[in-house]
Formats: sequence, structure tokens, C-alpha cells
Amino acid sequence: TFTMYYASWCPHCKDVKPIFKSWGADKGSVQINGKTVFVKMVEEQEMKSDDPNKGLVRGYPTFILNRAGNAQGIEFEGDRSPEGWAQWLGSKL
Repeated sequence: TFTMYYASWCPHCKDVKPIFKSWGADKGSVQINGKTVFVKMVEEQEMKSDDPNKGLVRGYPTFILNRAGNAQGIEFEGDRSPEGWAQWLGSKL
């Protein structure tokens, strides 16, 4: 699962949120290298205290990949664009 953590007050989040939604969050998944990657968004106020990525979110927006069977998430580094997300995810799957 590839998650975007965002805050409604954050100007960077306001810029990237519609792009992330249309890229995959509205559909719930994307196909990367023939694999299904679930895509979701979590608003800061909706983050649960037991969210396994809570300690990784130090600012907004933060994008984190959680792979099945691995409790530790991987923080995204790269261009905040559909191409950047796809390239980065392809290198991590």
C-alpha cells in the first residue's frame, strides 16, 4: 500500500493532493510492473494512534510504501508526480 499522509492546511499538500487522487487514490490502486499497489490518503486528523507509519510522518505531505509481510514502511523520496511515484515504486517492488 502506498499512502499519502497530508494536512488540510498544508500548501504543498493542496498542490499535490488532486494529482495523487487522480493518479490512483480515487481508484484505490495502480498497476506497477504488473503488480497491484493499493493507494490511499490519510489526513493528519484521521491518523490513528496505532498507525504503523505514525513515527515516519514528520511533515506533510509524506508518502510511505508498506509491503505485505513487512511492518516497517519505506518513505518515498523523489519527484512528487505520477511519473516519480511510478518510477520509485517500480524500484521498490
